[in-house]
Amino acid sequence: MDLEDIWQNVLGSTEILRMYMPRLGVASASDLPYIFLAESDVNRGDTVVRKGVVKVDKPVIYLTDGSPQFYGFKFEDELKVNPETLKTFLIMRGVQLPSFKYTQSSSLEVYEGSLQDAIDEYSDLLARKENTDTGLIKGLSGYWQFSVLAYVTNIVAKSAPDNIRGIIKRLNERDRK
Repeated sequence: MDLEDIWQNVLGSTEILRMYMPRLGVASASDLPYIFLAESDVNRGDTVVRKGVVKVDKPVIYLTDGSPQFYGFKFEDELKVNPETLKTFLIMRGVQLPSFKYTQSSSLEVYEGSLQDAIDEYSDLLARKENTDTGLIKGLSGYWQFSVLAYVTNIVAKSAPDNIRGIIKRLNERDRK
């Protein structure tokens, strides 16, 4: 399957079931915990559970526009996609991520039950714990990276107005000193 086919499949199947509530920080890195759920490609009827964190470094002025840096997403290892090709591919489709470093780490488990049962269980668990920090994402197991990127892109977009105000405030405070 080529990159365009993968992208179209991911767009049609990714669903953000629960969004991370806090905004990204401007003075420090932000950790974006998530739980990714997908039907298992190996054990039919089971669910793949990937629990992870994407660390988004604080904004840095010296990186050029449109040059995000991805670490831990395994694009080359699992999908045989060169990071530069990926950046160009995303830009050509109107997806522009700020020039942050995006570092992903995760663990992989198998939930013995259907995808819907896993969604219900993890949604309930997060609600009981009143956890507003962890996102819940549904997608395709073989292309989890794109679903996680879609999730991060949503958070970045929602945080942008507050982040811009925060950066301007910090610059004004610095200039007053």
